[in-house]
Amino acid sequence: MAYNANIPQATDNPSQSQSQILGNFQAIQTLIGVNHENFGSAQEGNHFMVTWTDNTGSLPAAPTGTNLNIYNAKDAATVNQLYLQGPAATRFATAFPFTQCGASVNGWTYLPSGIIILWGNTALVGSSFTTISFTSPTFTGFPGFSNAFSAVLGVNNISNNINISSLSNTALQIRNNIATASATYFIVIGN
Repeated sequence: MAYNANIPQATDNPSQSQSQILGNFQAIQTLIGVNHENFGSAQEGNHFMVTWTDNTGSLPAAPTGTNLNIYNAKDAATVNQLYLQGPAATRFATAFPFTQCGASVNGWTYLPSGIIILWGNTALVGSSFTTISFTSPTFTGFPGFSNAFSAVLGVNNISNNINISSLSNTALQIRNNIATASATYFIVIGN
C-alpha cells in the first residue's frame, strides 16, 4: 500500500482506518529500510550507506546560504560522478566532479576541496629543456588548472641534476643540466 498522508483524520474511526494506518507504517519501514540502520538497532537513525540517484538532465539548483549540493550525474564521458557545488559566492560555485580522475601512469584527480593533483613521468633529453603540456592525449579528460600552485620532481637516478624551469596553468618545463638522458616523475598541484 502507498503512503497516505491524510490518515488518520480526526473524524476517522480507528477500527475502520486501521489497515490504512498499518499501510503507512509499512511504507515508512520500506523508506527507512533503504540505506539506514533499522529500528531497535544500536545505530538506529544512522545511514550505513548513501545511494545517489542519477540526476543527469535534472541537476539541482545552486544552493543558497551556507548549503552544499552533492549529487550524482554523468560527466562528459558518460561516467557517473559525484559532484560538489556550493553557493554562488564560494569557490565551489561551479559544480565539479570530485570523484573523477584519469587513473593511469600519467593521470590526475580532484580532491573534495577543489584541489587537483596531476602526476606522471617523462623522458628527459640531456642538457635540454623538456616541456610537459597538461592536455590530451597525455592527460585524457584533464579539466585544466585555473591556478597551478606547485610542482615536485623525482628522478630515477639521484645523481641527475634536474630542476623546474617554469610552471604555468598549462605546462611544466623541466631542465636536465647534464649531458645524459634521464627520466623523471612529477606531481603538480593546483585548482
